[in-house]
Amino acid sequence: PRRGKVLALDMETSRGCPFKCRFCYNPFLNRGRWRALKAEIVLERIKMVVNKYKIKGIWFIDDEFFIDLGRARKIIQGLMGMGLSWTIQGVTVHSVMAMDNEYLKMLEKSGCEQLNIGAESGSLRILKMVNKGITPSDILAVNQKLKPYKIIPWFYFMIGFPGETESDIEKTIKLVLR
Repeated sequence: PRRGKVLALDMETSRGCPFKCRFCYNPFLNRGRWRALKAEIVLERIKMVVNKYKIKGIWFIDDEFFIDLGRARKIIQGLMGMGLSWTIQGVTVHSVMAMDNEYLKMLEKSGCEQLNIGAESGSLRILKMVNKGITPSDILAVNQKLKPYKIIPWFYFMIGFPGETESDIEKTIKLVLR
């Protein structure tokens, strides 16, 4: 499939997520467990598909790619020099906040074009209700943190939680526009 401008391949390198967001399937299906392929296996598979199919991009579809920042670092360092553009579907605000400037520079240099980040709501009440463990200020802080880099922060928001009010929805819309 084509992702953006290049021929890309979807790749899952881990399954599960230790977070307990109440709207997600993971706490029930995976029981909070995160299972990942070793970085060396991931890189071996990437090299194989690059050589065999001449792909130019990877779309990592993990639920949360950065649970183990050290493992992720090995994968990212292995992507250096491959000339690939890549995106990660599953990223938490927590993970980006844990990354220092050196880590973010490494992401950018390795070809990371976009991080798809679960923000969910602009309402603190809703974020607490769904056990997200973040605040609207955290979401804004991540956006600012990524601003100096050529990495697009793509935030996922949801509207329609049970008990969500018009005021909650307005807060989400205002945060999206900010």
